[in-house]
Amino acid sequence: MFRKLSGLSRYYRVLLTVGLVTTAAGCTIGPRWEPLFDGKTLNGWYICGQPGTWQVEDGILVGRLKKGDFHTFLTTERKFSNFELKLKMRYDSQEGNSGIFFRSDFPKPADENQPIDPIKKLKGRKLVWPQIEFAPPGSHTGGFYIAGGGGWVNKDKFTDQMQKLHKFHQWNDLRIKVAGDHVLSYLNGVVVTDEAGNPLPKEGSIALQLHSGPSMTVSFKDIYIRVIQNK
Repeated sequence: MFRKLSGLSRYYRVLLTVGLVTTAAGCTIGPRWEPLFDGKTLNGWYICGQPGTWQVEDGILVGRLKKGDFHTFLTTERKFSNFELKLKMRYDSQEGNSGIFFRSDFPKPADENQPIDPIKKLKGRKLVWPQIEFAPPGSHTGGFYIAGGGGWVNKDKFTDQMQKLHKFHQWNDLRIKVAGDHVLSYLNGVVVTDEAGNPLPKEGSIALQLHSGPSMTVSFKDIYIRVIQNK
């Protein structure tokens, strides 16, 4: 379970070099990485929750939530099914909780200046929100959690070494790969999640989370995605 990305086989490395990888699930990863964040604006994203909580500062997406604010998500306009996502993230506060949701379906507010409570708005709907965790040290960063549909998937598989991978107050590299029901996450080059067989939505948005509760600040940058296409 605890292995470095550098341990990929020579054959797999060659395929990565030419930009075309066929996965065990019979999917093909294309060679083109696309930016999800332009480094200047929130174009292509919308805020579901507390307005004004996400800002662009010096090429960085910064999310700030105050105590008492609603759950808030910065959500992509585009929806994705199978994909590989890579980004850099930094946790800037002592408390709180964040994550990277995928195949999510958070509502776009009719008025971007009006706060909405996403949990209340979606109450009564049968929803499954898969996410890769991002939280202070010792809180299973890189772990797989399904909100509204099962909770932690691999919390019991975390080792002390995995918990120490998160570089608090520094930039961390996160990579997430989703193909069918197979979910992989790499934190700073090490596999933290490798899970399959959980029921997941077929497609949805990428969403960066600010969890309600204590005040918190998180930062993201260099966000890229490439689509995995079925054969």
